[in-house]
Amino acid sequence: MPDGSAGVNGGVLVISAEDGPADTIVPRLLAVGANPERVRILKTIRDSHGERHLEIPSDVSVIERAAKSVEAKMIIIDPLVAFLAATVNSFSDQNIRRALAPLSTMAERMGAAVLIVRHLNKNSDGSPIYRGGGSIGIIGAARSGLLVARDPDDETGVSRILASTKSNLGPSPVSFRYTLQPHLESIRVCWGGESSHQATDLLVLPSGEQELTTLEEAGEFLRAILEEGALPAKDVFRKIAGAGFSNRTVKRPKTVIGIVAYRSGFGAGSAWVWKLPTKGAKPPMKDATTPDLASFEQTIDSTSIKSSTSPKSAKQEELATFAEKRSGIEEDL
Repeated sequence: MPDGSAGVNGGVLVISAEDGPADTIVPRLLAVGANPERVRILKTIRDSHGERHLEIPSDVSVIERAAKSVEAKMIIIDPLVAFLAATVNSFSDQNIRRALAPLSTMAERMGAAVLIVRHLNKNSDGSPIYRGGGSIGIIGAARSGLLVARDPDDETGVSRILASTKSNLGPSPVSFRYTLQPHLESIRVCWGGESSHQATDLLVLPSGEQELTTLEEAGEFLRAILEEGALPAKDVFRKIAGAGFSNRTVKRPKTVIGIVAYRSGFGAGSAWVWKLPTKGAKPPMKDATTPDLASFEQTIDSTSIKSSTSPKSAKQEELATFAEKRSGIEEDL
């Protein structure tokens, strides 16, 4: 850690959809001297219907059992959107808060920290707190928020800055500079000291690029909130404001998508309603909110990882609950 401490004093549960355990996660653990017996990697689970992807919130009990198997003090979910159930709208504040509430309760019960990873959206307006993908409810449910961005003072593009976007449990921490350096056959974080850059400084884009990315993100947002059906215009504008967009920003994407606005009801009780066009009426904007789940093709559900003398030897068959070693809590999942 930046202060020289060793980090987590306990087990760790890694729920990952993007990195391969054998070629990425395990070598990185071994490179920094982690105890592989205290780590569990979880990608998929097995039930009466066979093997399937882990889902939040319905599989929180599975997450808890896996975490208890290594007495986890940290649970990493990378990225969150890859594990949200299909019924959860990641742009809906209500949906997100309901999905994360069981996870929060579980973490409190276990005395563990849950680290959620999400990617940046393309909205460069307003506060950095709005730059995380999905609903504002995600950062709203968190006690702390951290941003990783390129170091604007490093022309080589190697250095990164870790900055705070939210801190409910204490004063806002200082920003830290770091690089990723080769170590053994993997990499490790090398801290470079404090940085004067704050989160707000790190996400500024040139005006032309900023306008384009904001419009794209606004279009994606409109499609997401209207996917489940028509909404009164006043609710649409409320959600738009909550996501950090201005009413003016969404006018162009509204036209491009072909959103239909119509009057519902009669007299004083009538209201304007927005809905998505009928399929085939207009070509939709590219939906960039659908996560690329290619990494799910590698199905892995492992308990503790066997120790190895070399990261290179940490091959897939050495992760504890592969075909020949399906034991422990595997059957219970």
